[in-house]
Amino acid sequence: MLCVIILILNTYGVINVALADNTDLSSDVVVATDMHIANVVDRIREKITLFFKFSNRHKVDYQKDLTEKRLVELKYVVENMENGTGDRIEELSSRYTTYLGYLTEMVVKNKMVDKKQKLLDMYETHAKIIEQLITKVDIDSGFWLLLQHDKNYLKIYSDQIKGL
Repeated sequence: MLCVIILILNTYGVINVALADNTDLSSDVVVATDMHIANVVDRIREKITLFFKFSNRHKVDYQKDLTEKRLVELKYVVENMENGTGDRIEELSSRYTTYLGYLTEMVVKNKMVDKKQKLLDMYETHAKIIEQLITKVDIDSGFWLLLQHDKNYLKIYSDQIKGL
């Protein structure tokens, strides 16, 4: 029965993907060519996929990829606010920091010291991207505050990783 559910989710949830042409990101991030923002079905499929990653290392690698995807979604929404995507900033900002927290928690909990430097580099790159996004919103807006929170969480999570 579970196989049928996974097959159905995979069949209806498949999107065309391409490597992002964004050189700002710390790795090759897979994003939809039409800048598909993950919906409920996509996120359920991601959770099922994460569940079936039996090695903690594979789980961390997959969670890292998901965190990168969430940053790409946030970046897209901020850069296209004039097209009516601005109302999604709060949702995607929160989702990004949540995934970042899951990733940090997995690494710290499992004491994956070998992942430390790679994650610190990724967090530093993400902080630069968030800093660029902050400059694209009005300083007196709630969006600015949300992005500032993302930047602050990156610092907090970096400090946790450094403590390994």
